[in-house]
Amino acid sequence: KSGLIALKTREDDQLISTKLIENEEEKIILVTKKGNSLVINQNDISTTARNTIGVKGINLAADDELIAMDVITKYTKELLTVSARGYAKRTSIKEFSTATRATKGNSCSKFKEDNDYLVDAVLLSNDEELIVNSKLSSLKIKVDTIPLQGKATVGVQTIKVANTNLVNSITLLEK
Repeated sequence: KSGLIALKTREDDQLISTKLIENEEEKIILVTKKGNSLVINQNDISTTARNTIGVKGINLAADDELIAMDVITKYTKELLTVSARGYAKRTSIKEFSTATRATKGNSCSKFKEDNDYLVDAVLLSNDEELIVNSKLSSLKIKVDTIPLQGKATVGVQTIKVANTNLVNSITLLEK
């Protein structure tokens, strides 16, 4: 009736994602709101009991937070990032090197405006489509129309937004 505790969290923390890891070659990517990313080996995360806090994945700046976690498989081709101001880009997964957990990671996105930030990041493996959602509108985009760019770039504006109508989520549609 009451369920099982899967993970303990601190008062100012929350669980954002869970993923199933199917084989030992798969790696984990963590992406932050301020545009940092960290790829780690799954073996760097020790097994703990269900009712423990676990281990730190990525070091966060005081004003940053984790927005995405995913598992890199042999089918993963690219990382897609989308910002609140509507900028999106695809980056080859080959540009991301593996590092040690509990570090800051490396930049995976730049921002054109100081008040911009990443809303979400997803891994791509096929010719998916993307729905970009804001408070007042949604836009369906073929992912292959978003340019493939390096980590240290802004991307292209996919949807026009205003200060009161920022991108708040994305949905990946698999074909």
